[in-house]
Amino acid sequence: ALMLGMRAGTIFMSPIYGRLVDKLGVVKPLCWCVTCCGLGCVLRGISTEVWQLFVAQFLMGIGGGSQWSMVKGFMATRLDESQRPLLVLGFRVQITLLSLSRVGYPA
Repeated sequence: ALMLGMRAGTIFMSPIYGRLVDKLGVVKPLCWCVTCCGLGCVLRGISTEVWQLFVAQFLMGIGGGSQWSMVKGFMATRLDESQRPLLVLGFRVQITLLSLSRVGYPA
């Protein structure tokens, strides 16, 4: 149920972030994403009831759902065209290492 809150926030905000990025650029929507995700993390840490966890997860979904896309877009605008494949490779390595770190972790 908690992941549902995060997915709902992501599904709700992704199209809105796309339009905001087109109108305002990447920086302002990215700052909003980081703020919502951070607030959701804090609320998740101090919540004492299930509905509070759901709200926190929803905020994390609003913030974190499109964050990767916006960071990649921001970095791509700042890098030379020859360096962009290195950015994509770096993100892929990060995701692979995070996935591998779960192998020995009990579920």
